[in-house]
Amino acid sequence: MDAELAERLKGQDAKLEEILLAVHKMQRYFQITFWVTVVFFVLPLVLLLFAVPKAMNSYLGSLNIDTIDTLQAY
Repeated sequence: MDAELAERLKGQDAKLEEILLAVHKMQRYFQITFWVTVVFFVLPLVLLLFAVPKAMNSYLGSLNIDTIDTLQAY
């Protein structure tokens, strides 16, 4: 009985090692997915927060309009 039990425990240890390896691979995959999402989605949104006001300022400056308040007068 002890030999059979020891054999089953060794088999379970091998399966647990395989599961651990699979979990580490999944963790790495999720990390890569997270950083790719940040780089290609969140970072451009943050950059747009700075680019849009600068572009509007440049556009309004080319129209010789100082502020948006003067647009309401027209």
